[in-house]
Amino acid sequence: MSKKTIYPVLLLGTYILLLCSSLAYISFVALGAEDIFIDVFKHLII
Repeated sequence: MSKKTIYPVLLLGTYILLLCSSLAYISFVALGAEDIFIDVFKHLII
């Protein structure tokens, strides 16, 4: 691959990663992160 083809792919990959992480964060907060953490810890302990 030449540099001209690698650069847009990296840019797109970074953009998708940022979009996914921001969406995950928004849904995490919307659902109530504390409840999820409590459920996860209960499953880990039991």
